[in-house]
Amino acid sequence: MPVHATRPVFVFSSADVGTGPPATVGGSRLFGLSAAQFQSTPAALSIRLFAARRLTKVSDMGTASITTNTITRTTGNFITDGWLVGDSVGLRNTANVAAVDNAQITAVSATTLTFAANTFTAETPPANAEFWRLHLLSTSTLASGAGSTAGTAALDLFTDAKPFMDATPNRALAVGPGSGYFAALLSAVSSGGYVDITPLAGDY
Repeated sequence: MPVHATRPVFVFSSADVGTGPPATVGGSRLFGLSAAQFQSTPAALSIRLFAARRLTKVSDMGTASITTNTITRTTGNFITDGWLVGDSVGLRNTANVAAVDNAQITAVSATTLTFAANTFTAETPPANAEFWRLHLLSTSTLASGAGSTAGTAALDLFTDAKPFMDATPNRALAVGPGSGYFAALLSAVSSGGYVDITPLAGDY
């Protein structure tokens, strides 16, 4: 999560069924998400964790476009994909990580998702871009120097989001195909700094 990552950014998803290796992957088990910060001048940060569901791939959209307040397509249907007014949208594999924090849908049609003015920077998204529905799980405090300063441990983001995720052996979240997690900072880190989020997971 670099300096501009106040927009939710992708941190983890399951492998799709049938992908591999091995070709029999059916999902993932997620045991934890460890967050650490690296800044020249460490400071406490607020970090949000979102559960996410992939609803639309650019590869299914024909000609796809992102303007400052819309996402459009020429084939497929946003309504049948499941998008609703009020949904928060996370973008994966696009250049829009520097845009505003909360991309919330204000109108939905078959070929257009509409947002508030200046939600995005205009771009033609690449063929591997994806659009995910986000659900806020938690807001946590990442201590100054967490994971990078002696004596200050990294933060397990599941501590607040999933209180039942304790140290019990073999306890994990099942993450099915098309499901995942995004994270966002409430304020930007210092220039050249970043927050590192590391998943502990395995496929099944």
